Amino acid sequence: VNKDQIAKWVLSFQVHPEANVNLDNGQFYGFCGSRTTKFPSNLVKDPCHNGSHLASTYSALATLKIVGYDVLNLDSKVLLLSMKKLQQPDGSFMPTHIGAETDLRFVYCAAAICSMLKDWSGMDKEKAKEYILNCQSYDGGFGMVPGSESHVSQVGELSVLLRPYI
Repeated sequence: VNKDQIAKWVLSFQVHPEANVNLDNGQFYGFCGSRTTKFPSNLVKDPCHNGSHLASTYSALATLKIVGYDVLNLDSKVLLLSMKKLQQPDGSFMPTHIGAETDLRFVYCAAAICSMLKDWSGMDKEKAKEYILNCQSYDGGFGMVPGSESHVSQVGELSVLLRPYI
């Protein structure tokens, strides 16, 4: 396997702002999940064709780390700054700037991204912690959203998320 070629391919999915773009435009500058997100669509009202997503960004960074690419070489400032704007007042995260559901999966993705980049400026950790604790169910387990039934799949995610607090 040509690890450099894989890293180059994964890096090609990163969305960068156009020159002199105001970063307050609400867009998320992470990684896209596929090339199709860069093509215009009549169904998408977002004219920029920016299909970056928290889960795709998490997967891209994890893949880069697996093939030995030093993710600390990325210009992560724009990625983290735009990701922080995806965090909701309750501490959860939307996965993309065009809107979507919010739940514990995307809090995990945001925390993992911050951890891999060794920079926690992309999220308000206290708000995220509150959201996680609000997802705790009556039985002590954790659901995907506050008030939902607990699921065992959240245990692994939470062990990573809560590590800084334990």
